[in-house]
Amino acid sequence: MKHYLRICITLYFIMCGTGFIFSQDYFQYIEWFTEDVTTFNTQLSSSMAHRIPVMANLGSIDSSTNMGGHLFTAGLSIGSAFTPDFFTSLTDGVTYHLIDVTDDMDIKNDLNYLPLPVYNIYGKVRTFTNWDLSARINFVPSFETENFKFSSAFSLNVALNRSLIKLGDFAGVSIAPFFTYTNGTVSYLPNKIVVPFSVLGEDFRLEGQPEIKLNWALYSFGAEAKVSTNLLFFHPFGGATAYTNAGSTSVSTNPTIEIWKADPETLLLRTNLDLGEVEGKPEAFQASLFGGFEISAAIVKLGIRIDYELVTSALAAQLGFRILF
Repeated sequence: MKHYLRICITLYFIMCGTGFIFSQDYFQYIEWFTEDVTTFNTQLSSSMAHRIPVMANLGSIDSSTNMGGHLFTAGLSIGSAFTPDFFTSLTDGVTYHLIDVTDDMDIKNDLNYLPLPVYNIYGKVRTFTNWDLSARINFVPSFETENFKFSSAFSLNVALNRSLIKLGDFAGVSIAPFFTYTNGTVSYLPNKIVVPFSVLGEDFRLEGQPEIKLNWALYSFGAEAKVSTNLLFFHPFGGATAYTNAGSTSVSTNPTIEIWKADPETLLLRTNLDLGEVEGKPEAFQASLFGGFEISAAIVKLGIRIDYELVTSALAAQLGFRILF
């Protein structure tokens, strides 16, 4: 690809009779731009690999430590999460030659606090043993804005639930080992990047239009410990979750690049760069603290749960209900 670009630029200047301007002067900016995009891909892939498990492992709003006399519990909740340092992770510890991620790509406004509603469908079955079986499906509905297309996001969590200390149907201490799988696809079209530069007194500009594609397939193994209490119709609970992660994310950004002469305005070169995919690995270990409460009304319980992830400082909140059968 580098040799191809050099040849194209050199031939153009030879044909235009301006061969006294060395092609490598222009190619240096293309090379810097390519390195910047690759750096951005690496940072984004790593950042998302660390943060996606936070959304995938949001626990259910379920204060009970055991099923009591109920054979089945079903519930639905909606929530969201954000990571205050997400944008910082794209620029921390790395150097960009040409691209200003804040101003040129406008990433901070589009992605730093992107609201993603996560729907959580939950069910738990009494097995007449010391362990109950629960499962939940987390998903983000597809949506599309002017620059952002969220194609799909899906998580499946399966857990075994056991009460270690029982203080009634909805109070005590419980533990739940679990497994989570999540996958998804996102595409994002940021602002066109425009970089002016000069060579031998002549003014030029490089224009690049990135198209970012993010895919992930991640796995988590862990356990949740919960303490619940029962105050008539009010059921507060709290606890901690710890899990280890595997799998990867991949980010590809294949920009279209144009080199323009400023005066007179002339298109010198237009080409597409295929930079391939950059993979990111999730944090090997993550842990979170959570707390919340449910309010019961007959067989229906309304609840709120808040999770705080310690490694990424992610904060998530959910609102939902459960029905006991």
